[in-house]
Order: sequence, then structure tokens, then C-alpha cells
Amino acid sequence: MRYLQELQEEIHRQQAVISQASQALSLCRSTAEFHGSTEQVEGERLLLIATYKRQACLNVIQRLKTEGGMADTVRSQMSPGTLSISNISLPVKQAFLRQTNHGTTGDYVHFFLLMVRHGSQVITTQMVSTQDAIASDGAFHYTNMITIHDLAPDFTVLVEVYGLQTFRHRVDKPGRKGLKEKGTLRLTPRKKSSRTDMRMVATQSPGGPNAVLTSSFGLIGYQQITNRNTAKKAWQLDKVPHESPLEGTIDMRVQCHTDFSLEEKGFLTMFEDISGFGAWHRRWFVLNTSHLTYWKYPDDEKRKEPMGEVDLRQCITDTIGLVPRDVCARPNTFMLVTARQPSNGDRSSLIMESYNTYTATRHLLSADTKEERILWCQRLNLVLSNLRVWDPEALKPPVNTQ
Repeated sequence: MRYLQELQEEIHRQQAVISQASQALSLCRSTAEFHGSTEQVEGERLLLIATYKRQACLNVIQRLKTEGGMADTVRSQMSPGTLSISNISLPVKQAFLRQTNHGTTGDYVHFFLLMVRHGSQVITTQMVSTQDAIASDGAFHYTNMITIHDLAPDFTVLVEVYGLQTFRHRVDKPGRKGLKEKGTLRLTPRKKSSRTDMRMVATQSPGGPNAVLTSSFGLIGYQQITNRNTAKKAWQLDKVPHESPLEGTIDMRVQCHTDFSLEEKGFLTMFEDISGFGAWHRRWFVLNTSHLTYWKYPDDEKRKEPMGEVDLRQCITDTIGLVPRDVCARPNTFMLVTARQPSNGDRSSLIMESYNTYTATRHLLSADTKEERILWCQRLNLVLSNLRVWDPEALKPPVNTQ
């Protein structure tokens, strides 16, 4: 209920911005003094952002009504993640750069901004234009750090580039006054036109029943970010207009990590290979979100380096559970197998097996009781499932591995 209330409040806030921006734009579009001006561009930007934020909240409310409580139940069983986007740049066509250097770019100014959308989250970058200084590498650079929270493992984040074109002499004209306050645009037109400039065209708009204008910013291109392609550096934008000064790609640094957090501590007995002889030793183990680390005593955890650790990102065991008696007769024993690149010194042993493409290490661990063994197996399997969904470096179990 609280979430729905927050969505409703956000809808009302954005509706107010849409209404105010529409009034300002009506004035700009109907008044020669402001038509195509910097004030109008700013109003178009505000209207674009508010319209999409409002619609995003409406879409989420509709989805929640359709799915009922099912979505929340599924969500609670998943480990959410966070996506961050930085170092964003839009390369410019070489032909346009040459025109810029020769001062022959024509009578138009192009404005660009990026919008990142997921669920009710709509985040935009600052706005840049062809009037701004283009970097030496021939691209527009955005200083924004964009963060999207509460992502499901199968997320899709939409990155869109919007653009607007206006006449250069309109933007450059001196003496224009505009003030942006609290997400709205206030204009100061001449008094002689104030009686007619506030008239609005009575057409329906995506901004809602009380809004009558739609932003002139148009979609230039877009890309989708999923859990599978976050390692990409350069992205191709779809359907960029031929006349656009943009090259049609977007460069950005994309990072994704899980918000999952877990810690488990306790004694386990570990099988070790000592000079070719097997021995069981009791160790103090600490499990976190990616490693299983161990010491000799609990107090050593705070004052000594660990005796060793198991990188769970290298685990290739499908599901950790009680090992068969023909593998180990010790009660309450479970096993996980890790794999790494082979090295020249690798030799097969009681816990290691060397293959052509990788070296596998068996980690046999025994709990004191059945209940503790079940708990440790549940925790380890939870960590592994989370790593395999969110960490691109985490290994997957080989097919048909027992």
C-alpha cells in the first residue's frame, strides 16, 4: 500500500509539472519572441521528462493491479541488483566535425539528452547541444552517474537518446529571459502579447487529461541493457536519422552487481591432502557473498590472515548436498568442486584432478550435526545461485555433471 501511495503522489507531482510546462510552451509556440528560443527548449525538456515519469508510474500501478500480490511474492524470492551507468558519450559524425571547424554547420542547433528507464524509475542526463564545445575525441560527454536500483535478475533497462532541432538565431538571440524554478519554466513576455499568448490548443496529450501539449523532443535511438550484455563498451543506436549529427553509437561504462548479502559462521571439519595422506582438521569457517574463508580458531578471524579460502565464483558443483557413502563415509559430509586454469605444477592427488582444459579441486567438509549440514548446504546453494545470476565471472556447472 505504501508503494502504491508513493506512485500516486509522484503522478500528481509530474502532472503539475506537465500542466505548467504546457502553459509555458503554449506561450513560446504562439509568440514570435519565444518561438524556438532557449526558453522553449527548456520547456520541451521539462515536458518530456515529466510525461515519461508520470506514464512510468501509471504503468507500474496497472501491472500491480493485474498481477495482484504475485509480483511481490516472486520479487521477495529474488536477490535484487543495482545497475550503474557512467562515462557516457555520444560520438559525432566526422563530416559534422569538419563543418564545425569551418563554421559551416548551418542554421540549426541540435539538442540531445539521454533517458534511462526501468519500471517507475526514469532518470535523465543533462542536455547538450551542437552549440557546446565538442571534445577533442569528437563526442559529446555526459558527466552523469546513473544508478538503477531494485533490478530483477532478468531485468531490461532502456537507454534512449532524444533530440530537438531549432534555429540558431532563435537560441542565440540576446536579451531573452527565462527562469527555471522547482521543475517549472517561468517566462517574461512582452505585455502587448500577454492577453493572447496563454491560449492552448485543445488536443489530447500523453501527459494526461489536463495536459494539451506533447514535447517536441523526438526519439533518435535506443538500446537495451540486460544482465547478459553489461560487459559491452560500445552500443549501436537503432534508427538514428540520416540528417542527425550523431554517429549512431553510444559509449558508456555499465556495471551491475547484486544487492544480495549473506554471512554464515561456524565450525566445519575439512579434509586435506598432506603429503599424499588424507587428514581431517577442524576449522572455523566464514561464508560471505562470494568466498568461503577459514581459520584455525574463531578469534583468529580478527587478528590473523586466513589459512585459506574457497572462491565460490569458481565452483562448478550444480547443487551442494550430502555426498554418497561411496565418496565419503564420514557422516554429514558435503562437497563442492572448484575449477581453475591448469598450471605446470598441477598433479592429481586425493583432492585434485588435472584435465586438459582445467584443474578441479574437491573440497570435502563435514558438519557436526545433520541440522548444521543442511543449513550450510542451503546457504552455499543460495550464494551460488546468486553469483551465477549476477556475477559474469562466476562459473556454471558443466552439463551432466553429477
